Amino acid sequence: MQREQPWHTRILFEGHRRKYENLCDIHALTQEWAVLLPQVEIEKLPPVDELPASLDDTSPDDFLDRLENKIKSTQIRVLTQILEKTSIDQSLISKQTKLLEQSSFEAGLSCAQRRWPVVAQSVRSHAGLIFQALRNCFFWEDPDQEGFLVKRSISNEVQFEFLICPHQFLSKDLKKYGDTYCYFIFHWIKGYVSHFNPKILMTQKQLSSERCQQQWLLVI
Repeated sequence: MQREQPWHTRILFEGHRRKYENLCDIHALTQEWAVLLPQVEIEKLPPVDELPASLDDTSPDDFLDRLENKIKSTQIRVLTQILEKTSIDQSLISKQTKLLEQSSFEAGLSCAQRRWPVVAQSVRSHAGLIFQALRNCFFWEDPDQEGFLVKRSISNEVQFEFLICPHQFLSKDLKKYGDTYCYFIFHWIKGYVSHFNPKILMTQKQLSSERCQQQWLLVI
């Protein structure tokens, strides 16, 4: 006999949907990277509106926590396989790096296009307002908490430091890939921002082993 679902297991709140959407974006980046590994098959995730049907008999929080661990471990596995492949054949480094840069950029651009299909001109011409769009991506999972230390935010310049840098997304045994991982996440952000205004010049500076700072300049 089929077990009856407990009454509370399928109650979804906006936070659950937002987290799932963020996980889909992380996974979409992994899928872009996996193109460089033809022998690796990456499972597709259902769209956000099909999330209720994807739940099991545990709570949505438990389900999403397990899914997050799976998605992030898959992403790191794909990236490390690519990096290990290039470490064996040094001639691949330049080519693979450019492909990873481009695929990361495209994933970020696609994310912004989907989440922000219409952008007001007043936003496109203001770097500080464009920066606020990062509230709607996987770097800022909780809109009620600050994800960045903002040092400057005006119409033509933004300067901020990550409170939780992509370096810190990696487990202890993968810390050696931290600089590389953060570098490609930077290109994801460049793609995301380019949807709003491709004339924003972005640079990233590493402040310590796990802290990075970015500066955006709007070129008029």
